[in-house]
Amino acid sequence: MSRDAYTIVVDILRRQKGDATFREYERHLRQYRDWIHDEGKSVWEASPVDIRYMVDAMIDEGYSASSINVRYAALGEFYDRAQIQQHEGNVPDFENPMEDAPTLRDWDHIKSEQKRKKRTSKDDVPYLEPDAVRKLARNVASPTVRNECMIRLAVGTGLRRGELVRLKLSDGTWTADNPETFSEGPPREIQVRAEVAKNGERRKIGWPKDARLDTILKRWIEDYRPTVSMASRSEYLFPSNRSEHISGQAFNDAVKEAAENAGIQQVQMVNKAGEERQAVTAHVLRHTFAMRCINAGWDIYALSSALGHSSVEVTEQNYLHDAEEVVLDHFRNEGPKFGTN
Repeated sequence: MSRDAYTIVVDILRRQKGDATFREYERHLRQYRDWIHDEGKSVWEASPVDIRYMVDAMIDEGYSASSINVRYAALGEFYDRAQIQQHEGNVPDFENPMEDAPTLRDWDHIKSEQKRKKRTSKDDVPYLEPDAVRKLARNVASPTVRNECMIRLAVGTGLRRGELVRLKLSDGTWTADNPETFSEGPPREIQVRAEVAKNGERRKIGWPKDARLDTILKRWIEDYRPTVSMASRSEYLFPSNRSEHISGQAFNDAVKEAAENAGIQQVQMVNKAGEERQAVTAHVLRHTFAMRCINAGWDIYALSSALGHSSVEVTEQNYLHDAEEVVLDHFRNEGPKFGTN
């Protein structure tokens, strides 16, 4: 649906809310719109099931119950205003997804979900071992070069799927005459623009010294990307034949299909609507990056910055496990040294 209808409703909220409240609402509405778009829908096509999935995704990303509360308040007011505008013909026909979504009385359940999902060991984190990553990359469906490139880049950078699909050619120096020159130093850098980052803050990341990733990036950009229908009109790294960049949902589907082909896919759960949620998804690639970094001894503050988390506490909650043993290891191996005098 046209963005104009969305803007009409947001502008109404802008006029009716104080500056501080509106800024919070606008940020949450923008994140919600990007999220539902990545699910392959517009804000006018969302269902109560989508709202429940959104809450699950927010819990998984470490949002607090109060932040989820603000998101709910923003969505409730957005759709209430939209229903009024619907009667006036300014927005399309839609069913309000908030009417049958969990209510504020469910926050205790959400808090218990947060406690249940708090990861106390690496066994709690859904991530892939190196052999599984290789199987995944080798079993992508067509277009194979693009899909393998995106999977390897996701595992190598920890980008969210919405950030990955919205990378522009200008956001990084992606190729060189000889891929081996990448190993000599800069510019192995990627800029995550503020408008695509979930926390609204620009950050700079890199990607690993991986010969296969370097080679396939070069093949994608120089040989395969130019054959995509929308490539000549797109500034994005991964255009499709129908749009300037592929959707987050399309990438997620590619990951799930590759996992199925590789024989590593499992059904994680079946919701009340009978819809299956699969274990290997695009978000698992982000977990895989994080766990590799933890196992390689990354500083938690550097990892938090690389992942674009709102705070280091979110990173610790998700990925810093067996904390007592980690502290003891630091004392044994890296503790401060003092003279004997």
